[in-house]
Amino acid sequence: MPKRIVVALVLTATGCGPATTPCEDQCDPGGTSCAEDGRVISCVGPDGDGCFDWSSPAACAEHQRCVDGACRCEDICEPGAVACGPEGGRISCTGPGPEDGCFAWGDEEPCGLHQLCTGGECLCRNACAPGTPICDGPDAVAFCVGPDADGCTYFGDAESCPAYRHCDSTRGRCERDTPSECYSVNQCDFEGQLLCMDETRFRTCFRTRRGCLLWDGCET
Repeated sequence: MPKRIVVALVLTATGCGPATTPCEDQCDPGGTSCAEDGRVISCVGPDGDGCFDWSSPAACAEHQRCVDGACRCEDICEPGAVACGPEGGRISCTGPGPEDGCFAWGDEEPCGLHQLCTGGECLCRNACAPGTPICDGPDAVAFCVGPDADGCTYFGDAESCPAYRHCDSTRGRCERDTPSECYSVNQCDFEGQLLCMDETRFRTCFRTRRGCLLWDGCET
């Protein structure tokens, strides 16, 4: 009996799987917008699915921020303006910047040693007439000196009053103390009496307004 040969045909079906869902564009090609943090995003594509979507945010220049989809200057000062910086120096509004075209505060310029920034200008502080005295506390006197390299006058280092003297604030000089009550025993015997402290210094006995006899500070 002749043999029968059975041939099995296998057909590969194409396009018979589930239909692919079309993608949805998230933006219009070439469009731009602003991210929440002030950076710029652009509409790019099409991607592998043939769709357009927003790109990763791109930062603006230092003094710029995204406005209406574009980086624009966020000027923080007016051209030509001056102000006082946080360290007490002078700052000026500079610009437009070579990279961003914006105006911003420049580097702080320190004022002179005896100056203080006021209204954006370095002005002399504690201006005084040379030689003028002033009390520096109850027991010391300072004198006005200068001008310095910036043309400022100022009060120099204080000098302590001698013993039994204090600084009179109305005169700016050391005056003899006048105790409100006499000591039970006077310190010296008579007004003008001298007391040698060493080979070069001595003290003088003086009478207060209440009649007390006290030793003055050392004199040479």
